[in-house]
Amino acid sequence: LGINSLELADLILLCEEKFDIEINDSGKDIYYISVKEDKNYGDLYHIEVKGESASNATLYDEDVYEYGYFLSDDKFAYYKDYENGSGELFINADFIDYDVYTYSYYEDSDTLLYLADYNKDKYYGILKSYNDGEIVKISDDVYSYTMSPEGDILYLYDYSEDYYRGELYMWKGQENVKIDDDVSTLLSYRENHLSFYRWNNYS
Repeated sequence: LGINSLELADLILLCEEKFDIEINDSGKDIYYISVKEDKNYGDLYHIEVKGESASNATLYDEDVYEYGYFLSDDKFAYYKDYENGSGELFINADFIDYDVYTYSYYEDSDTLLYLADYNKDKYYGILKSYNDGEIVKISDDVYSYTMSPEGDILYLYDYSEDYYRGELYMWKGQENVKIDDDVSTLLSYRENHLSFYRWNNYS
């Protein structure tokens, strides 16, 4: 982890046996959340590691949901006001959006894709992208999504859980382009070749 002589036992002592300890790949940043008794949220603390020593834990944010994750070595994501599977999403203490259900970070393009305003009865939400402080709404009623190596966003729209199929679209930065109907699963996107499972047919 690059923490040098800082042993895991010392790390546990530094974090005072707090819940959910997260360490980045370089081993230079540690976050932990001190969860309040009988609650699913608490105070988020940060420890900076330099060489063979670590700083004292400093309060980073308050009322943070009990789990946080590193998106990359210098981006830490967490929720606040988390309830029923959604909440306010933050990255490095910067507010991103309300009512975020799930998210994925694509480091090559430094882009965050996420679903907001999720409908659990219909299994879809509003797909948005976040990059360099700008949020772009891509589509309503999105069931699942991914990003190609070229930066194109692929997603299943208006998916039916009864018939296991929906419409496959591609967002190319300015417009949504329909690819096909009756698509069940997006399999892969490699070297400009799109593979997906179409109802009663492979493409």
